[in-house]
Amino acid sequence: MQNLLFYVLLNLLFSNGIAPDYGPTAYNVITSTSQGFIIINNLSIRDEIAISGINNNTAQGFCPSLNCDIIAIMHGDVCVGWSYSTEINDQIYITVNFNDQITPNISNYPYPGDSVTLNFFDTSESIMYYGIASVQVFPLNQVTIQNINIQGDGEFITENEGCPLGYDLNFDPFAGSGNCSLCDIEYFFCGCTDYDAYNYNPNATINSNTCDYAFHLEHQLSNGNNLISFPGNFENSDILNIVNNFTDYNEIINFILGQGVGMFNTSDGWSGNLINISPYSGYWLNVNSSINWNITFDRGKLEKCITYEHSSGNNLLSFKWGDGYAPTLEALGGEEFATENYNFILGQGVGLFNTNMGWTGNLNYLKEGKGYWINFKNSNFDFKWGMNNCENPPDIQSLEKETNNLPEEFNFHQSTEQAIYLIHNNDFEHTDNDILLAFNNNILVGSVYFNAEVIVLPVMGYDLTEETTGYCKIGDKPKLKLYKSSTDEIIELNIELDSFDNLKISELKLTKLKYKNGLTSKFMLKSVYPNPFNSSTNINYEILENGFVSISIINLLGEKLSEINNEYKKSGEYNLICNADDLTSGIYFLRIIFKSKLNQFTKIQKIALVK
Repeated sequence: MQNLLFYVLLNLLFSNGIAPDYGPTAYNVITSTSQGFIIINNLSIRDEIAISGINNNTAQGFCPSLNCDIIAIMHGDVCVGWSYSTEINDQIYITVNFNDQITPNISNYPYPGDSVTLNFFDTSESIMYYGIASVQVFPLNQVTIQNINIQGDGEFITENEGCPLGYDLNFDPFAGSGNCSLCDIEYFFCGCTDYDAYNYNPNATINSNTCDYAFHLEHQLSNGNNLISFPGNFENSDILNIVNNFTDYNEIINFILGQGVGMFNTSDGWSGNLINISPYSGYWLNVNSSINWNITFDRGKLEKCITYEHSSGNNLLSFKWGDGYAPTLEALGGEEFATENYNFILGQGVGLFNTNMGWTGNLNYLKEGKGYWINFKNSNFDFKWGMNNCENPPDIQSLEKETNNLPEEFNFHQSTEQAIYLIHNNDFEHTDNDILLAFNNNILVGSVYFNAEVIVLPVMGYDLTEETTGYCKIGDKPKLKLYKSSTDEIIELNIELDSFDNLKISELKLTKLKYKNGLTSKFMLKSVYPNPFNSSTNINYEILENGFVSISIINLLGEKLSEINNEYKKSGEYNLICNADDLTSGIYFLRIIFKSKLNQFTKIQKIALVK
């Protein structure tokens, strides 16, 4: 009976704990007969001294203004002591209550030698900071912590996350770490606050505990060949691991080519000598369809000021300098340095070239995650993007989209084999909408707008893919034609391009452009109307001397689809009907050939069939 009475008295005396008057009011600490102390000499939050309570000879102190900061001792998810940051002789004392095996409801309190952690409630902001310190404690003993300057959750947090905001319905003072995304309300200031994280949010003031230290990159891949890079570090850089990541998109990679290495998707599986992906290298990636490929580099991005190995001549390198874009010459170390050390830099159908006129071309910016061919004059320096300015990459997240995309009928397939022809335009009369076309036999292998003093014409070669069948092989000499936008005609030019070779840069000066077949005044195409047309259109022409006239419909490959007229005509004006019932909607061309005793003339006129 006496034992029962003693237990009841203990229950009455100790079962009702002591809790703060505000903030983490759930910290209901039951006083134990076994106690120790933690002493903090200096306590501040972001270099501001914590607001202390008044010493009233209690373990917690007193805060009549209700604005004192609160520091708590946690054993797991149980509060075993707290204080209004009350100072005694310029030191903050917090009482630690132990499991005395007598007092009811404290079985989860620490035993001698256990470790506890500290939480801090910033009353002015109503925010809890978790795991700011950790110490081993003993009864009838005191542990001194010299200095705590709180910047956020400490290094002693656990995976048990909770809402750290005292004014939110989901506020959790017993959590092991703060995560504002678990709050009842979605706050605009909630996000990753760690500058070193990939998803750092400069507008966030409260950590969402979602900081991501991996590097994420999206490749916007087009059907066919794409010149890209992988400027980050994988836990597993094996090429087959990368390929398996892509198959999650239910798409097919046909091959990956690097500089002298490759891996090919064959009927017998993957085969080749490309074993591991390098973050420093560029690669040609051939895919079956257009797709946005999101890649996660689990070991982070390629940092700035990293040195790239290179040799004299051509080097296929990855680009990663800052985030987003960078001006090309700035990325190469500045114009003066670039002029002394590089001959050119090539991207996918674009380039910038070191000429007698200075740097010229259409590759004005480099993009993060792309691959680029750089031709080095020598290898006697350590190459890094930005060179001496590598620590200060530009912050260019996007560029204005170009609106002068080539018409669909003048597009070509990007090849891994490409040459560049620099065409210097001096005084030829043209419009910016005119287009230079390069043909290998009758197959279009390159095109570019005629809109600059120096025109960069990319010409594609055969790279063993089906899409590049008929493209240039080494030694082939592409023919140059001109599309006149004002008249919708294609004109053959008296221009012989230099022989083709991969990565070959050739220069050509244009002073006058002449029609290959001369004397156009003997044949006049007066009109093709209507154009665009539905099923049929009228062709009106005049010849000033007798001769053979051949008119046919062809596609851009030069393949004859339909013959409209092929007969001897006397001089005069003629009108005929072009019927296209057997053709589908699309862009086609009229090929008109006129032959007389003294003259021969060929004209190609663009037509559009709309059904």
